[in-house]
Amino acid sequence: MTENVKTQHDWQSPEYVEQWTNYVASDGERRQLRLRRAASLLPLADSPHPRVLDLGGGYGEFSRQVLAEYPEAGVCLQDYSAPMLDRATSVLAEFGPRVVYRRCDLRDSTWIEQVEGPFDAVVSSLTTHNLGDPDAVRRVYGQVHSLLRPGGWFFNLDLVLDVVMSSSRTPLAALYARGSGHPHGAHVHEDAPGGARFAELTLEGNLAWLREAGFDEVDCVYKEFDQVFLAAHRRN
Repeated sequence: MTENVKTQHDWQSPEYVEQWTNYVASDGERRQLRLRRAASLLPLADSPHPRVLDLGGGYGEFSRQVLAEYPEAGVCLQDYSAPMLDRATSVLAEFGPRVVYRRCDLRDSTWIEQVEGPFDAVVSSLTTHNLGDPDAVRRVYGQVHSLLRPGGWFFNLDLVLDVVMSSSRTPLAALYARGSGHPHGAHVHEDAPGGARFAELTLEGNLAWLREAGFDEVDCVYKEFDQVFLAAHRRN
């Protein structure tokens, strides 16, 4: 792992993406288990040909778990990093036409048109916090809601950063630093544009934004230090 992986993302750099994916792969078994468990909870088994959107799908691991769990499902993998999509194409090659790829930026409001909804479910892992701006996260949550069919679910496995970004280095922040065991922490985005606003990405804030987006039921079904599994259901 290089210092660049710790401090600033460069998702259009093949070299950086290789460093980042190699680092994430070092926690590969635990990560795969988390994603596999989340995929298994999607209520898709009774749908004849469910469609799933993998938001910021990166190199395709969450998509792979969904496709393996539901043989009739198709996935649209969205990401704005060309090197990530190149890797995803290789990782998911065995699934052939069951996967479509869309390169678009979640900060550009037109992304929603490019993924061609609706979907039975939307999944995401380690994506929304990288938007940096809480206003962008709120906007994306509203767009995700509009892309879901009635009865659809949004599963978001991400980071909440209010504790780890604490400038006061509180005892709780120190506990998180000892226990998180991954590269994210108080130093991650300090030098990034708008980095100070990462501390606004709280658990309570994310749940409130999901409700604001129109979801009928939202909850944090799993939390380990700053890693959370947020589930949001659209009833109608």
